Amino acid sequence: MDGNFLLPFIRHLNDNQYNAVTGPVGDVIINAAAGTGKTSTLAARILYLQIEKNIEPEEMLALSFSRSARQGLISKMEAYRKEAGAGSPIETLTFHGLAFRIVRVAASLGETWLKPGFKIIENNKKIFEDNAAAFFKGIEYKKNQDSLYSKVIDSVRQGHEHYGQALYSPDQIVEDEQLKVESEQGVRVSLASLDVKRVWKRYATYLKRKNQIDYPGLISEAINVIKNSGQLTLNRIRTGIRHLFIDEFQDTSMAQEELAFLLAGNQMYMTVVGDNEQTIYAFNGSNESNIIHFHQNVARRKGSIAYSIDLIENYRSSANILGVANRIVEKGNSAYKKWLRTAENVSEEVALYQYHNHPVTLVRMPRLHNAATYIAEEILRLHEEEEILYSDITVLVRKDTEFSPQGSEVKRLLEEKNIPVGVTRSGGDNQKIVFDKAEEICQSYYDEPLASIIDSIEKGDIDPDLDSAIERGIIDVFKEAVDSGAVFAYDALDFLIDSTSGEGSEREDDGVRIRTVHSAKGLEFKVVFVLFLGDKSFPHGAVPDVDGERRLLYVAITRAQDRLYMIGRNGIHGPDFFGECMGSETRLVDYFKAPDAAISSEGCNEQLKSEVDLLKEKFDREEAARRDRLMALFEDDDF
Repeated sequence: MDGNFLLPFIRHLNDNQYNAVTGPVGDVIINAAAGTGKTSTLAARILYLQIEKNIEPEEMLALSFSRSARQGLISKMEAYRKEAGAGSPIETLTFHGLAFRIVRVAASLGETWLKPGFKIIENNKKIFEDNAAAFFKGIEYKKNQDSLYSKVIDSVRQGHEHYGQALYSPDQIVEDEQLKVESEQGVRVSLASLDVKRVWKRYATYLKRKNQIDYPGLISEAINVIKNSGQLTLNRIRTGIRHLFIDEFQDTSMAQEELAFLLAGNQMYMTVVGDNEQTIYAFNGSNESNIIHFHQNVARRKGSIAYSIDLIENYRSSANILGVANRIVEKGNSAYKKWLRTAENVSEEVALYQYHNHPVTLVRMPRLHNAATYIAEEILRLHEEEEILYSDITVLVRKDTEFSPQGSEVKRLLEEKNIPVGVTRSGGDNQKIVFDKAEEICQSYYDEPLASIIDSIEKGDIDPDLDSAIERGIIDVFKEAVDSGAVFAYDALDFLIDSTSGEGSEREDDGVRIRTVHSAKGLEFKVVFVLFLGDKSFPHGAVPDVDGERRLLYVAITRAQDRLYMIGRNGIHGPDFFGECMGSETRLVDYFKAPDAAISSEGCNEQLKSEVDLLKEKFDREEAARRDRLMALFEDDDF
């Protein structure tokens, strides 16, 4: 191990993690399956390169898909630095923070249509609603279709399936074609490409007049600056950086991948970490092919070969849970599959989960209301009989919307039984005030060191009339920016964009958590209920993206540490996700066959008996009709 035994964080690693951390200096891909310690591995590699390979922290830049993932990486690096007594923080941004920096510099150098001081639009749907008459002049569209146009324009800029690449200008759209977009109801709708092109041009004109840009446009414009400007911006951004680290690479869109490769050029080595089985943000442009084809793209764009390592030892879940997760992977059409196995040398808590190894409970249910009732009864039992804390229990739903109110139904029934529900809360209005004031300070003290600004705020020299809570919030934001590698006020501007691009700080009250599967990615919970498996529900939609839905199911399963309940019914008209989960690791509670034995609630059982009887009558009628049709065929003289 050379001198690596001197680094405490190296000793924590398993063999594959060690190989990923100490691999050759060059382009590297770390394929990290769920719960395999990807953040720990990436943080360890960054510090290993600093300490063992003498690479300066100023030569490194880390990118992440989200603010929470970025903060997780920063926290892990800080813990390892303290443990080793060596190493330094490196600049860490989200993709939107990087794009903002590029466009901000370009605006100051005259290499973009935007002027200095431009504003970011957080949500363009309202603009489309308010300007519908102008945007859709001469275009026939139905009520509420303005949201479909804003959605498809976002999709085209991120990398629409129709083109297989991201488009950066409406002039790139080919006319006389149809572009598909999914409505809120999960229905695929076709829009004429010519109409999309016209609306996009009008929207772009509106933004230019207002000196504004939205988040997808920010990525697009950063790419335009790099590809089409006089290189002044690119040279300033690239200065000194030799190593680019990208976390959650499976979440990147085609446009974000393009931005990363353009930035890296042949001047930077790239280390990317991710898991193609967890590509679940397709509605935001995430593209599984980015991570699957990373080797080919490195060879094509950079003329080099990427070093590859797989992480498959899971530090989170019991063997039975991993068995079900592996079966879902096996059933899928992924081009790159990894099989999870339980890790050794785990924490005492994980060792206990592995020892108990509870079977995964499959609960076959006729409909959502019954599922919610079962969940409430089972949560009461877990809490009263096994003393499991409510805050250790999470319910993951595929959807919670007006058209599919799964989370709302569960919440209602939990509250009926006086089971506390943990409500996720964000900073709200105060948080917006904090970020707005922090941005104002950065603009006023553009070239000042952040440390000096923090000191001045604490002394009351900048704005003595600031509310104390707002002042504390601004100081916390600036300190977090410093931890992310910001030095001057202008650096913090990029961080503030990260903070308002869809993720803010949040907390949850004690109680059962109810989340969508998408919002639970990256998290883990002791007890997990997943619902509602079945046709049009999970997989979702009349014509679902089956591979994408199966990846989402995999993410849901791998959030569970100790106990997992999968609730729904067999698919009849589409993929049978419920049936795919069945195996030696599972036990079945079947309301269709034995409602009396299912749960203790008599009211629920009586209702279920009635529903099961009705379903049985329906199935008997359909079976009789099928037999009659078959006999008619044989009785037909022409048969």
